Amino acid sequence: VSINREFRCFIYRGHTGNATLPGRRHSNFYRLFKVNMDNLDIKLDKTAALEQLINLVLDVEMESNVVVGLWWVGVQKWMAKNHPKIKTSLPWPAPVPTLKRVKKLGCSWVGTLVERASPQMIKKANRLRLRVITMPINDPKIMRQKISEGMHVIQTDNPVLLVSVLDEMM
Repeated sequence: VSINREFRCFIYRGHTGNATLPGRRHSNFYRLFKVNMDNLDIKLDKTAALEQLINLVLDVEMESNVVVGLWWVGVQKWMAKNHPKIKTSLPWPAPVPTLKRVKKLGCSWVGTLVERASPQMIKKANRLRLRVITMPINDPKIMRQKISEGMHVIQTDNPVLLVSVLDEMM
């Protein structure tokens, strides 16, 4: 995943079913993104950039607040061995063909395309204790649908729209 300064809103529904919204300034979060990350690309099958990111996350004490999206199984294995407390995600169905394999590799999250996040896929991921994340959803109808299907995270470019969808659903 290329790290950049673009703002995305993540809504996380916790175990109690409550939604938590970004809003309060978290000083360490802002310290994390003040750093120049223009060349911090972890799409490569190398760990140098990832080590740089992890050191930064550890330095600002955000290890329990991040999910590192990875693209390569080898890099996931390195993360599971060296930083097992930091949550990670791999894409499904490629390069990992099954959700069980994503979990076995040590991931807490699985990334997929919006159209692949079917109710059956979400239920199976939930049974494996995997959280599902997709590319940004900016359509209120799809937001409502995915929330109703049990998706834990809605990523969007339009947080105001998502808040209004959540308000009408509550």
